[in-house]
Amino acid sequence: MKAETKTARVSARISPSVYETLTEASEITGSTLNQFIVHAALEKAQAIIEHENQITQLSVE
Repeated sequence: MKAETKTARVSARISPSVYETLTEASEITGSTLNQFIVHAALEKAQAIIEHENQITQLSVE
């Protein structure tokens, strides 16, 4: 049985200068703009969650 892949769409309105910066960075890394944004956002989200979990763990001890 083949697993179904589901995706969700996210959109954001950004200034031209932010768009240019993100586009330049994505080109440098050899990724598409969408791939770059998703990767960067995921890294940031994981760091925030890890930090929050550490704080929660410390406050329980």
